[in-house]
Amino acid sequence: MGTQQKARGWNRKGTFLVILATAILVGWLLLPGLFDVLDHRKRAFELESERLENHVLKEILISKVEFSEQPFGECLQELFEQLREIDPYGPWSFSLMDSQPEGAKIRKRVIPPLDDEKIEIEWVDPRHPISLKLESVPFMEALRYTCALASAIYERDGFEFKILPLGDRGATWRQTRKVEIHPVFYRSPAVQSGNGPQDLRGEIASGLGMEFFEGDRVDYFPDENRVEAEAGEDTLELIELYLTPICYIPEPTFRRVIDDRSYEFWSFILEKIRPSPVIPVSPSPVLSESFDPFAQP
Repeated sequence: MGTQQKARGWNRKGTFLVILATAILVGWLLLPGLFDVLDHRKRAFELESERLENHVLKEILISKVEFSEQPFGECLQELFEQLREIDPYGPWSFSLMDSQPEGAKIRKRVIPPLDDEKIEIEWVDPRHPISLKLESVPFMEALRYTCALASAIYERDGFEFKILPLGDRGATWRQTRKVEIHPVFYRSPAVQSGNGPQDLRGEIASGLGMEFFEGDRVDYFPDENRVEAEAGEDTLELIELYLTPICYIPEPTFRRVIDDRSYEFWSFILEKIRPSPVIPVSPSPVLSESFDPFAQP
């Protein structure tokens, strides 16, 4: 009798140990995957929060941006003041990586020049004069183009924007490249067919309140309905900003390079359908009242 009870006790203990060992083994196999799932869910939540914040920033429209030879630091301050007025619940702020003693710690960004050597630009000049004029522009676009004019970029960390150096506009490594833009409906008011290319720098400079540098060019070919622009990266961005709302190309973003087949296809479709103009998603530059993008040359 005693032997049977002892055997039962051993059986129960053995069963418990087997169950415990099985649980440990299963946990050892599953816990890493569980942690991965939790990390994935956490990252997905962070990405979703960031996506929503980006969506909010793209939806927020700054009614008017007008800078005339205004210091870059003051321009940033005005932009963020307008953002806080529109979205007071977001603790939006920015830090300028400059060379001032009271500034944040200096960060270096390596820029490859034309001769493939590396130059380290380690500060952003808050006194750099900015001239820019926009209306009803999304905050993200306003910040992007303002930074571009000061040879700077931004990185967002939650509610804080870090303004980082991109380089010196006057440096010898400032790259220029040729871009071909095919605005289907674009017509310049003073252009007539057969007169050859027309310089659009004056029209764009007047519309955006910006300045061109020596060597920059923006030529419009009326017979081919094509624009060729050659300038620095930041200037090209502003040229596209001016031309994109005029084109009404039915694509999410305006592409710099459109191959011939794609251009011919969209030209054929647009000529047949002739859709009525829609409100463009991209910023709308200030144009003269007499300007008609659909006027025939």
